[in-house]
Amino acid sequence: MTAVWELLLSPWGLAAYAAFWALKLLCGAWVLRRALTLLPDAGRVWAEHKLGLLRLRRW
Repeated sequence: MTAVWELLLSPWGLAAYAAFWALKLLCGAWVLRRALTLLPDAGRVWAEHKLGLLRLRRW
């Protein structure tokens, strides 16, 4: 178990962890944008309004 912690707390482990979260956020934004295009007009307006309130809509 100590080998796992050594890997996770090493510079390579921290870089891999940061890369994982960056990729996860980018993919999540892509999925969210894609899902909004599939919604009907009323649903899209509602979702864009809610995302605007959360300051998550920038496109």
